[in-house]
This record gives sequence, C-alpha cells and structure tokens, in this order.
Amino acid sequence: MRKLFFLTLSLVPSLSWGVIGLGGSGGLGGFGGGLSIQPPQVRVQPPRTDVRVRAPRPETSINMNVSYRQHYGTRYYHHPYSYYYVDYYSYHHVVYYEPTRHYMRFSTPRDFYTYVYENSPNDLYVHWVFSPSKKENGYSIVNDYPYYSFNGYKHRYSSTDRCNYQLVDSHKHEVIKSSWNERCNRAYDKCAAERDDLNAREGEFKYFCAETFRVRDFDFSTDITEESTVGMNINL
Repeated sequence: MRKLFFLTLSLVPSLSWGVIGLGGSGGLGGFGGGLSIQPPQVRVQPPRTDVRVRAPRPETSINMNVSYRQHYGTRYYHHPYSYYYVDYYSYHHVVYYEPTRHYMRFSTPRDFYTYVYENSPNDLYVHWVFSPSKKENGYSIVNDYPYYSFNGYKHRYSSTDRCNYQLVDSHKHEVIKSSWNERCNRAYDKCAAERDDLNAREGEFKYFCAETFRVRDFDFSTDITEESTVGMNINL
C-alpha cells in the first residue's frame, strides 16, 4: 500500500510539498510535513501614464451671465432675483394717503441698505433693492412696516423713514429720475405716477421704481451687469 501511494504522487508533477496536516510521527512524516498547492501567479498591470486629466474650469461669479449682454436694450435684458414676466395691462398707481404710522425704523437710507445686505443680499440687484413679494399690487403691512407691492416686489412706503427712489429704464438700466432722501411714500408716489405714464406709452412694463443703494455721486451712466450684485461693489 505504501509503495502504491508513492507511485500515485509521482504521476502528479504539479504538486509541491508543504504542511496540510499529513505530517507527524503517525502520518506521512517522510514527506517533510505534508502536502500543499501553490496559488497561481497573478500578473499585475503597471499603472497607466497616458491618462488625460481635464483642467479645472475657471471660477465664475455666481451672478454673471454673459449671454444677457446681447439683449441689452430689449425686454430680455437681465432681471432681478425672483423676476417673472408680466404681460402689460393698464395700471395707474393709487396713492395711499394714510400709511401706518410707526417709530423711525431706519434713520437713514444707508441703515436700510445695510440691513438688506446683511439679511437678504439677493434683494440687491445691480444698483437697486428688489424684495420679492407675493402680495397683490397695492399697499400692505409686512412685519408692522408699510410697503407698496407691484408686479412681484414690495417697496418701502413709510411716511416716517426716508428713501432714495429712482425711475429706471429696465432695458438699459438707464436712470430717468431720482428722488434723494425723501419720505418713502411721497418719493414712491411720484416715481410710480411717472412710471405708469411711460409704461402706458410703451405698452409694456419697461420702467420700474426702486430704491438705489448707491451714493448720490455714483456714475449711473455705466451699466453694471450681474457680476456687481449680491454685495459686490456696493457703496454703503
């Protein structure tokens, strides 16, 4: 029997010897401790050196949209945050003669703009403040403060605080007229009346009224696109 076992192993040249529990004094000690099978060799591929790495894209201002520049002078020019297009309809501003009285909330326009800058920077657009509103057009109270809403935005309408309102051509960002440091409701009333007359002639909501956060001697003749909004280049 022992000779037959040796003969059988001699016919399997691919086996090599190791320890698998066949060795020991009571087993096949003559085989150096037992049998084992060597694992197959694995071929390791060398790392590739011809892999193309895409260069990172240059950073761009989150508010910069160069495509809008081609629409300068049209109603497709860029718009403030939360803007939606409104088909023209005949509209004439209605003066609200008794806005809610309150203690002075902002002693100067600068104080108000600083508050907006710190709490709602998306409301700052190019040179103006555009605070989104879901109110219908007209007078309303928000957080005990008087506003006048128009086409999706609310504008300060306080009879105590003072504002710097401007009448602006939205197609070019051209300032038509400014009211500096006036009671908010009076300044808005004057601006809105002229705005509605001009829009009626154009047959679209081309002109808007909004507070400017720029200083009085700022050069408004130079148009600045979205790259200047959301807190950049603000003269406070």
